[in-house]
Amino acid sequence: MPVIKTSDQKVDVVLLFEHKSFPDKHVLLQIGYYMFAHYMKVIRKSEPLKLIIPIIYYQGQRKWKKPHLRDLFKKYPSSVREFLPVINHVFVALNSLSDETIMSIQNTLMSSAMMA
Repeated sequence: MPVIKTSDQKVDVVLLFEHKSFPDKHVLLQIGYYMFAHYMKVIRKSEPLKLIIPIIYYQGQRKWKKPHLRDLFKKYPSSVREFLPVINHVFVALNSLSDETIMSIQNTLMSSAMMA
């Protein structure tokens, strides 16, 4: 688990990597399931909760922009959609990055994972 240093303290976080080779409109439901299942497991073990940062890597050929959970509930008025959970995530469409850009990432582990 990585330790992220903020301006005043260090915090442990869990990185959740999800790899997709095709656009998946339900990916945030999948990630939400993984996150909350993990949290429930940790609670049952009486361990401290840690922040989970989901990272979606997309390497497919078709264009796919960063997904948002609210897009699955378009038929509902915005006054009701405000009750949807927020699943903040990092979305990396690898097909939109050059190899040089990927390699320029400071963190060797991250650039290696993206190149793989």
